Amino acid sequence: MLAPLLSELDTEASTEGPIDPLGLAVIADELANRLIPNQRLQPISVRFLTAMAVGAEVCRDLYNHTGERTVAADGVSPPWLVFEWHVIEGLARSDGRVDALMEPEQLRGVPGIGKTRQAIAEQVPLSASRYLVSPGVMGFHGVLKSLAKELDIVDLNDEPVAPGAGGQRLLEAWVADAGDALAGFINNGDGEGRGIRNRWRDAVRDAMQRGWVQRRAGWAGWADIGQYLAPGPVMGDQERKVLLELLRGSPGGRFRRDVFDFICSPQWRACLGYEGPSGGFERQVHRTMRIGAEGPFAVLLDAIMAYEQWARLLQDAFEACLYRMTKRGGKVKPSQFADLDEVRSAANQVETLYMKVADQLAAVEPAVASRFADPFESLATRGDATDWHHRLLEHHRQVQQRKLPEGKNPWFDTFDDGDVAVRATYRRPEPVEPGRGYVHGYRTQALAWFAQDLGVMADGTQTS
Repeated sequence: MLAPLLSELDTEASTEGPIDPLGLAVIADELANRLIPNQRLQPISVRFLTAMAVGAEVCRDLYNHTGERTVAADGVSPPWLVFEWHVIEGLARSDGRVDALMEPEQLRGVPGIGKTRQAIAEQVPLSASRYLVSPGVMGFHGVLKSLAKELDIVDLNDEPVAPGAGGQRLLEAWVADAGDALAGFINNGDGEGRGIRNRWRDAVRDAMQRGWVQRRAGWAGWADIGQYLAPGPVMGDQERKVLLELLRGSPGGRFRRDVFDFICSPQWRACLGYEGPSGGFERQVHRTMRIGAEGPFAVLLDAIMAYEQWARLLQDAFEACLYRMTKRGGKVKPSQFADLDEVRSAANQVETLYMKVADQLAAVEPAVASRFADPFESLATRGDATDWHHRLLEHHRQVQQRKLPEGKNPWFDTFDDGDVAVRATYRRPEPVEPGRGYVHGYRTQALAWFAQDLGVMADGTQTS
């Protein structure tokens, strides 16, 4: 067996802060988590929730039960992650086989599939150094960790020695859908399923002992993974029913149910035909949902739409300044930003819009309004364009300075004479596109992938 290749250790923290230059994401994330809680922006197959329940069952005997964290010989990889290596490698090896059940599009958005295919091509066993850099964040366990905990499928914050109540329901449905093929997988019963479970458990155990995957190309377990854990709309009726009930019935996801039901309605189909400005689809969805919304759901939608109006105003003004710096190709006097339409528009609207947003957020929760008010107070006073854009650029510098762990560089350099020049990484060769939609995403697309996999989307198509 070949030893795994090690990647070079990166010992320096980056001084760049290439995202969220105006500190707008914190409030957006909080609003998104109230609307569709414990879900990430990136689309991922809902069937990986089943894979997490299966993994908890497979690995339940591999934890040390001493209270100390159980890890592989590499010192970092817990059993659930080692199981994830095997799932992704099984999907990668099943893809392309003549008798594979998966179509290529089923592997879209499968975390780690690219790295895994590369390891297979190079005939190097999958390991921590060959898989995702941050698997606890970017792997399917990481992406779905918070949602799996909410639905009581598995809790990765503790040693997941067994599936939770929701996970047990999923397992029972998954086994029942397969009939005799998975009989015995749970409850130590007899049948073919017991052999599959033991095969997967032994593979994880052996990989834990060495620190990398021990099974080779001909292992029968790869085909089992491709057959029983393939992502996409291939699940059985009972598994689908349990997932729907978990997603719609969670007490913490009351607004998730509202959005999910909208995705399954004819109104969703009408939104799919919306031909508005770039990035405007989710805004159109929220506008349409707001028509029939009542109570706290309506209040939350109003707050999101108001906040995104504020975010778009600031973001466009900042992007316009970057474009002006890029176009000039060198140092720019700050006074040369005052004639930008986006800067003038923001300077004229900020005071009124700031109060509107604060009121809408306070209706959601006063604490949210407070977290909005303080960071953006310096931008909220109406003034001429020259004065206001100075405050905008200074706000950006302060946002970058506050980023962890030790602050980040601004996106432009400031010279002794006060002139500024955009840094190469942040040049904007194209002008701001007028009338764009939201600055931030609110997880509608990710929930729509769930609906598509579950076969309940209004027209069965996937949004892009």
